[in-house]
Amino acid sequence: MTDLEAFKTKSDIAVSWLSLIGVGAAVLFGISEYQESTSKRIDDAQRTTLEFISRYNQEGVLQARSDVQRSIDTLGEALSKKLAGMTSLEAINEIVSRHYREQTSAQLRSDESYQDALLVVRFFDELFVCVDTGLCERNSAERFFTDEAYQYHLVLQAEIEHIQLTRPRFGLGLEQMRVSSSAL
Repeated sequence: MTDLEAFKTKSDIAVSWLSLIGVGAAVLFGISEYQESTSKRIDDAQRTTLEFISRYNQEGVLQARSDVQRSIDTLGEALSKKLAGMTSLEAINEIVSRHYREQTSAQLRSDESYQDALLVVRFFDELFVCVDTGLCERNSAERFFTDEAYQYHLVLQAEIEHIQLTRPRFGLGLEQMRVSSSAL
């Protein structure tokens, strides 16, 4: 083997090793970038969730929630009168379910809180899209919103179903956030 052939063989080995080292460095760099990107995305999702929480407590949504709550309280007072003296849990559950299904739409439509109820439902629809797409952090959103989603869905279910006859996706976010509460 001549000096030139030996040099070529050693050069080929060196190039192979350098290529392996380069590939290894690229893999490590890629993993580092992926971890940093994932960490940043989680931070962005948490930030977006906090923005929804803030929006939920700002004047427009807060006022709408307050107006809807007044209507719910009115329904609750009427329901309390119907339940006075009842002891059967099954009968109570039947009356509660029927009362809310029959009375909610009529009550909401009879006062100014109807548009507020629709605003609250749309808020939960938007929130669920954010959660479902990963733009909001699911665990935090569920911990903060599912209890209220459950309550709103209970009293607004009949109206949501009525609107879904013409707008099938209306209220699905509220329904999904309500379902999340059973998983917690």
